[in-house]
Amino acid sequence: MRRGNIVRGVLLLIAAAGLIQVFTYPYRGDPPAVEAATVAQEPVGQSPSATTAPAEVERVIDAAPRVGEYRLHTGAEAAEYQRVVPGKPETGKRWFYDGPGEGPIGALLQISAVEWDAELAGATSPEAISDELRNFFAGARATQVTDFEAGPWGGRLSCGFVAADTGRQIVCAWADSTTRGQIGLTDEDSLAKAAEVALQFRSASEKRT
Repeated sequence: MRRGNIVRGVLLLIAAAGLIQVFTYPYRGDPPAVEAATVAQEPVGQSPSATTAPAEVERVIDAAPRVGEYRLHTGAEAAEYQRVVPGKPETGKRWFYDGPGEGPIGALLQISAVEWDAELAGATSPEAISDELRNFFAGARATQVTDFEAGPWGGRLSCGFVAADTGRQIVCAWADSTTRGQIGLTDEDSLAKAAEVALQFRSASEKRT
């Protein structure tokens, strides 16, 4: 019982940080009635292409057991987090990681892909992908949203701050023609560092052959 209360307390903190609410907001469609988040362009951080490798490339999307200082929660521990967390994702999968901070959850990773949701293939142009990210960060009420290098798979990667009773947290999201990824980070305080971590998660979680 005591452990269950601790888990619920941790998840309440994450919910207070806006990460659960952020991740239950879909990319597609119009943002809620808030001002659209302005994305600041990073001078050298923008990926040269907003499209991905050809669709015929085979890939495997799954959570990496370890990404830098972050370790994947598995077994009964992960099952308990999934059980008590509110707002299951409509599509895709969600994973919990511990991190460099003191809390048991340092990162909340969520990925949707065309393999699980064919509708994602409908947004393939750079403009459509930019609109989806803009809507996502507007729904998250994120501030100082900034573009960063998206990595070898192309597309776009952005990070911004979300307000919380416990202080500002960071959420990053990436999108290409076949994948949507989001990660909430509770132990990072720099957008640039958070973008590096998000890119590490993207690269480690998506394997192509």
